Amino acid sequence: MGGPPERFPIAGKITLVIYPSHFEQTNTAGTLTGTGTQTSAYISMQLEVSPNSWTCDGPMISGDPYVQINGTYDYPADTMTMTMSGAFIAGAQSCPLNITVNGNPDGSGDISGTACGDSVNANF
Repeated sequence: MGGPPERFPIAGKITLVIYPSHFEQTNTAGTLTGTGTQTSAYISMQLEVSPNSWTCDGPMISGDPYVQINGTYDYPADTMTMTMSGAFIAGAQSCPLNITVNGNPDGSGDISGTACGDSVNANF
């Protein structure tokens, strides 16, 4: 029994190259860090996604130059926040992103921000 709970680090490096069914390349790189104990944890991730001439039954998508994804998860609060920013090119049009997603312990949450110049605001 005695003493405070032991802390353990959570750390890693994420490097992915994703090849969809049409073999176009999407590069993804980032980090995963966090700390935790037997009763609590906090995890953070940062990803940079750079699609390169990717298509799937729609316009070709490439990074403009990339989409940045940042997220956190907090336990025992059991909440998460994820932001997406940057831009991609769909067809010949640049599509800037500034989206925030919040998740709650019961599975509900909200999405807000802008995508391709349009306002985004929804609950789930």
